[in-house]
Amino acid sequence: MSELDNKAGTLDLKFGDQGYADLPKPENAQTIPTSYSWKIDAAGRMIWIAGTVVDNKIYSYWTSLDAQGKPEPVFVEIEDSPLDPELRDEREIRFITIAKVDGSLRFITHSECATFKNNDWLYHAVVGHFQSNYFPLEGFGTKGMIRVQPEDESSTPAASSAISEYQRSEADTSKRTSNSDQLQQAEVNEAAVSGAASRSVLVGKTIKTLYASSHFSQPNSQKLWLALHDAQTGEPVAGLGPNEDKSQWQIKDFIGSDGPFVPTDAHFFEDGGFALTGMEETESFVARYKSNGQLDLDFNKIGYLNFGSHNIQLGADEHRIVVALGSILSSDSVKLLVKVCDKHTGEPDTAFNGTGTLSIDLDIDAKIRAFHAGTVIIGPTGAIYIAGNLYILDGDSISQRGIIYRITHDGKPDVSFGSGGRYLVPDEVTRISGAQLGPNGLRFVAMRNDNSGYCAMQLLI
Repeated sequence: MSELDNKAGTLDLKFGDQGYADLPKPENAQTIPTSYSWKIDAAGRMIWIAGTVVDNKIYSYWTSLDAQGKPEPVFVEIEDSPLDPELRDEREIRFITIAKVDGSLRFITHSECATFKNNDWLYHAVVGHFQSNYFPLEGFGTKGMIRVQPEDESSTPAASSAISEYQRSEADTSKRTSNSDQLQQAEVNEAAVSGAASRSVLVGKTIKTLYASSHFSQPNSQKLWLALHDAQTGEPVAGLGPNEDKSQWQIKDFIGSDGPFVPTDAHFFEDGGFALTGMEETESFVARYKSNGQLDLDFNKIGYLNFGSHNIQLGADEHRIVVALGSILSSDSVKLLVKVCDKHTGEPDTAFNGTGTLSIDLDIDAKIRAFHAGTVIIGPTGAIYIAGNLYILDGDSISQRGIIYRITHDGKPDVSFGSGGRYLVPDEVTRISGAQLGPNGLRFVAMRNDNSGYCAMQLLI
């Protein structure tokens, strides 16, 4: 075996079939499966939730790959929730948390849903609690699911701001003909599918849920919320707000603009506090919150940092907060800006490139017009991985190509990784739709170039 075969930042050809592991699908699937969400467990297994059509009906299901990327014979259907006959999309689980509860493996899930009532779509969240065999936890809500919505709503609002804004504008996309508008719409699409901050995580014996509510017929009606529920029963529990006597707490916008704050990512810390990134109009923000949902004013004295006009994505650990700032639209050279700050104070981490900032020119192709960071990961040694997509404008067409960077703990492109610190996905696939660090490498999901479906790939690290 040559030294190149073991080089970090190269495709692991032992994973799947020569480096590619297709999203498993039932034998009687009538369509190419859609990837909803996935997670790597401690053994390197890939827990995957997807959807297809079986017997002319939507079939949402759990499946898995083993640590070597081989499909396991597991297809467990996610059934419609009996919470409400007008509830939609609760089976499209968009975030999974793998957790241990009283020594047992559990899956906490988050779906961005809507209910049609009073002639309007009300967006909200549904949280699920599933056992290790993928069946709902008995005693948690109704068949393992609870609906999470603002307390003052008699029906059911709440979902990701990015999602609802995208759906609201979807009907107008066919009218957009200029290259810049096409590119901007592609970036809206990207934000809606790969950067949603909405999620549910296990904190002690409770589930914390970050979600957003909105009414379809009321533009800019989005509100961001933090909710707290008992992990075993799904009942609301107090612990939020200044007196910690609330089960829900609204996360306010930053600059009070006409447009809503659109969250892009979140990270929960061990103490139950969290960091949050997103955009309000064209401004990008990272904020730090206490466990009770209030801004932590020790962070930059006001609780947040404003990074100006960029798309933004978050990575964090118990010491540092990392943000990747991409170019929204540029006819000039496109850059990736990486900023690292102290988790508690928001001060630049001067151990990172001397200033806390690293700028990388994305000069791979003169036709690149934008970059969107979809995932930021801090590895156990402090190395930073940034996975995202380049937007390439060729005449009237726009294409995407995935790229992954590795940056050293001290803020230098890691030249031992891939080609000069970066890995550009091969021609067989296009965009990356998520990445995670597992025990055997950096795994990511991409769409095959011939649109034949999603596949998982793994880089040696």
